[in-house]
Amino acid sequence: MFRKKKLFTYCLLLLLAATKTYARNGLQDALDKKITIELKNVILKDALEKIGNLAEVSFVFVSNEALDVNKVSVDAHNEKVGDLLDKLLTPYSLSYSVMYDRVVIKHDNSKKPASLAVTGKLMRITLPVTDVKGVVTNEKKEFLPGVSIMIKGTSRGVTTNEKGVFELKKVANDAILVFNYTGYKTEEISVASFKSGALTIVLKEKPTRLQEVVVTGFQSIDKTKFSGAATRLKGEDVKIDGLTDVSRMLEGRVAGVAIQNVSGTFGSAPKVRIRGATSINGDNKPLWVVDGVVLEDVVNISNDQLSSGDPTTLLGSAVAGLNSNDIESFDILKDAAAAALYGARAMNGVVVITTKKGRAGKPVINYSGNFSTQLKPNYNNFNIMNSGQQMSVLAELERKGILNSDILSQGDIGVFGKLYEKLDADNNGNFPVENDPEHRKAFLLRYAKANTDWFGLLFRNNFVQEHSLSISSGTDKAQSYFSTSFYSDNGWTLADKVTRYTLNYRNNYKLSDRLSAGFSTLASVRRQKAPGALTRSSNPVEGQYDRDFDINPFSYSLNTSRTLTAYDENGKLEYFRRNYAPFNIINELENNYLDLNMMDLRLQGDLSWKLTKNIRYEFTGAIRYVKSSREHQITENANMANAYRAAGNATIAERNKFLYRDPDNPDALPVIVLPAGGFYNRTEDQLLNYDFRNGINYSDTFAQKHNLNILVGQQVKYADRQNASNTGYGYQYDNGGATFTDYRILKQTIESNFPYFGMGRDYDRFAAFYATGTYAYNNKYNFTATGRYDGSNRLGQSRKARWLPTWSVAGSWNIDREAFAASIRQLDYLTLRASYGLTASMGPATNSNIVYQTVNTNRPHLTEVESVIRLSHLQNDDLTWEKLYTTNIGIDGGFFNNRLNFSIDAYTRKSFDLISRIKTSGIGGEMFKAANYADMDSKGLEVMIGGDIIRTKDWNWKSSATFGYSTNKITNAKNIPGIFDLVVAEGGNTEGYPVHSLFSLRYTGLDPKSGAPSFINQNGVKSADVDLQSLNTSHLVYQGPVDPPITGGFSNTFRYKALSLNIFFTYQFGNKIRLYPAFKTSYSDLDAMPKEFYDRWVMPGDEGTTHVPSILDAFEQILLKGAHPYNNYNYSTERVAKGDFIRLKTVSLTYQLPGKLTRLAGFSNVAVSAAAINPWLLYADKRLQGQDPEFFNAGGVAQPIQKQFTFSLKVGI
Repeated sequence: MFRKKKLFTYCLLLLLAATKTYARNGLQDALDKKITIELKNVILKDALEKIGNLAEVSFVFVSNEALDVNKVSVDAHNEKVGDLLDKLLTPYSLSYSVMYDRVVIKHDNSKKPASLAVTGKLMRITLPVTDVKGVVTNEKKEFLPGVSIMIKGTSRGVTTNEKGVFELKKVANDAILVFNYTGYKTEEISVASFKSGALTIVLKEKPTRLQEVVVTGFQSIDKTKFSGAATRLKGEDVKIDGLTDVSRMLEGRVAGVAIQNVSGTFGSAPKVRIRGATSINGDNKPLWVVDGVVLEDVVNISNDQLSSGDPTTLLGSAVAGLNSNDIESFDILKDAAAAALYGARAMNGVVVITTKKGRAGKPVINYSGNFSTQLKPNYNNFNIMNSGQQMSVLAELERKGILNSDILSQGDIGVFGKLYEKLDADNNGNFPVENDPEHRKAFLLRYAKANTDWFGLLFRNNFVQEHSLSISSGTDKAQSYFSTSFYSDNGWTLADKVTRYTLNYRNNYKLSDRLSAGFSTLASVRRQKAPGALTRSSNPVEGQYDRDFDINPFSYSLNTSRTLTAYDENGKLEYFRRNYAPFNIINELENNYLDLNMMDLRLQGDLSWKLTKNIRYEFTGAIRYVKSSREHQITENANMANAYRAAGNATIAERNKFLYRDPDNPDALPVIVLPAGGFYNRTEDQLLNYDFRNGINYSDTFAQKHNLNILVGQQVKYADRQNASNTGYGYQYDNGGATFTDYRILKQTIESNFPYFGMGRDYDRFAAFYATGTYAYNNKYNFTATGRYDGSNRLGQSRKARWLPTWSVAGSWNIDREAFAASIRQLDYLTLRASYGLTASMGPATNSNIVYQTVNTNRPHLTEVESVIRLSHLQNDDLTWEKLYTTNIGIDGGFFNNRLNFSIDAYTRKSFDLISRIKTSGIGGEMFKAANYADMDSKGLEVMIGGDIIRTKDWNWKSSATFGYSTNKITNAKNIPGIFDLVVAEGGNTEGYPVHSLFSLRYTGLDPKSGAPSFINQNGVKSADVDLQSLNTSHLVYQGPVDPPITGGFSNTFRYKALSLNIFFTYQFGNKIRLYPAFKTSYSDLDAMPKEFYDRWVMPGDEGTTHVPSILDAFEQILLKGAHPYNNYNYSTERVAKGDFIRLKTVSLTYQLPGKLTRLAGFSNVAVSAAAINPWLLYADKRLQGQDPEFFNAGGVAQPIQKQFTFSLKVGI
């Protein structure tokens, strides 16, 4: 055994000796190799490396400063490498030796420096040296860690530490230092500048790109290598002081992004569309991503539902809990290539929000305070009659037999109803108003002169305050960012109030050179009060939307007669009648309200592990919990509660729909089943969301020209939603909360199939695998390919339905890097882009499985009512994703050192497999089925132009303009809409027209005998009677799209020293809107009327000079026989206006206090500003007459956007 080991050792030593000899012999051959090389004025170390590359020799340098500080010039022709090394090294007391397969260069004391500057054909240049030290900051005087500082022409360099400090020893005096940092201009500074000591280097942001990096949520991509259509906006550039919803800040800022303020109520979202609609019945709203994690909706509210005014819309904004001061940037991803990594969720575009991080250096504290007021609306801006004008119309109604004493048995009565009540004797036999012309006139004269300002009573110039505090600090190993904010609005109306608290705590750690991690907590709490509101319902029979007990202050002010008064002559609340019960709007707002509470908490963790030089593992995970509750409190003093107790006489009891009709005793009068108390209705929504992502990123550069970046990964997500609701009857608010419930009100609820309590759960499971690769050649040509494979449990069970591959390919050409473009001195950059790809979305259908519903049968007697299972939807195994092909071509350019920048994109899109209803043969019991079969085409053009027109030390003028055009057409849809579906203000969908097209009844004139309007009805016949439920829509008139095809904005910022002024306009063109419904068959003395009634038909012959219908008398109303011509008139061609407008969105003036003054006070910077938001609607169609072109006035909780003035204070420490 010992002999075997000894033999093995001898063999091993012999092998090593042979290997060493072979290496020496191979290396000696390389040293004897003859080469030809010419170098001029090159650092010695770089010269040796170039020789090594030619001779295929590897050098090892033992630390010696002579290699870095001396330059040489070499002119060798067919000379041995060994001889050339001797000539190069000897003058500097250097020598070389061979060790294994390496040549070691080291100091040699035995060799004395040559006294000659020239040895053969070798020129020796010895340079004086300087120790270099300094600090690097940006223009805001913030330290910049990680700045690369290289000695020009060499590979020697350093990076700045967490405090921006750098140091280089013994650098040649004639050397040039190159400072390079992403997003900033490269600076070159001579080493000679450092002779007097340390310097502070200030880097300026690059003017050569509008956006240097594109953040997709998965990657941060150099703009020069990006081939998709995306726009990056800095948070500070788009932030509007006093505006809390960050989604509204994008209005007019990005070409192709349309923002419509369909409601201005806090928490409700604007209608946001990127490049228009992509689906017929889907959400059509973008995906919101914050720090790489998708913000799931608590309640799914489509863009079309946002204008409804329903209470659920208060949860419509996904970003209502974000503090705008925390936002670093927005990245809007518009085409398939840009949003490809979101695959089957990117069909409607993606908005990526990046929040601020901590910075290395001393702690930086920033405070921001906004103090705002919103102006009350004014009747001068609306076309509403004053009380005197209204009283003249009421007098006509009286003469026509409408406002007679019979109205005392009607549900809604105003001034004339109160008059008739006063004509009756009181309990003491006295007559409050004597029944003669003089006293009747005196009574009515008070109301004719009232001219009640409902806007003044129900609205106020509110006080809004927002305070935000942030602290940023850290070292090169750990950075921290903390912020908190408080928002308070005491209410624009008597019914509104909001408080919101936010918290953002984000830490980033560099655990080692290879491992880094980050953790963040994002939280918000909201408490909000809003007017009590029920969900609206459509009423196609009469041609209107119904919402019981609507007390929206804005809608009430526009629709309520100014002859009514809120207070009587003694200063007490004065009541009229609505819903058969006493009504005063101020009392109602105090006793019928919504309380909303919402808590949103998200925890997120990020990990980056550099496995090798080129491979990095990345992990992102987030957990989010949201809980909201809406308490609709209706006290016993509210009109809604008293309506359930209104039974003043048999006629009222018979007419009051809120009383109970016992099916077991059909001949009995309806009875009161809410004898005491009010309602307590509660709705809760919860969301628990997990999102985890793992990825491997490979990045490398070959031969200094070929760059390759590859990312592969997987993602899993699940979201559990729960909704619970209950209706409480007989809750006595004035009696300590004791309940008094009559069992018959539950009986009434059950018999009417109203779910007085319920709970639903929704489980969303999602998995995806993705890969993307980008190849860039010589920083000129880029090619990107992306693929993703998504699966969801919400779709059909078949594999082809549930799983979907999406993909994109894109390329770009940086023309400015070409040799022929180098001579164009005015050119900063020029890039041509093109992309094509497939994206998708979930769609609105939920019938992947068979859907059953438990309902109660409609039987006349409760003992006969049974619970039955109703087939709601048949199972659709093939229910799959809605899909979209997108082709995009774009060009980006910059000229004259950032004085002119532009970006132009043209695109076409083909949507297919869209979900729409289709009529079937009825087999299985389902006549209409939701299925993937519809198609739609769209196209558009986007233009952005901007730049620093004037840029001097004291003066600066920065301007930008955006223009977006988008149009679409439904090419295949077999749905069968009714007339009412197409004429409503929101528009409808039918084949051959855009999504949400507005149609109208063709108005043909006024009846010469009655002044009633007539139209072309569903049968193509001129008639006053149109069946709005008819499915024959061929005789409707197409007016145009509801969504504007053209949108954009124009911004100018002027700066003189420390003073800056910003003026920002937004606009939209090309859409049509429905005027507010103002006409009825029968009017009450509660109704307000527009001044158009001045021009109404009064006598035969007026039909030739006016298109405003008459007021029918009582007999003429009977002759209508169930027709509703006046409601139809609201949906006619006469009641349409253009939606074009130009709005002055903001004007702001900011002053930066002098630095000397602020430093004396202990601050680093102080700025004050004043801003006006929505101060002026410059242009709109005159037919609107005060109607906001963006607002639908649907009632409920909806409010228009307000004119707002804000004072802001910003302090930095």
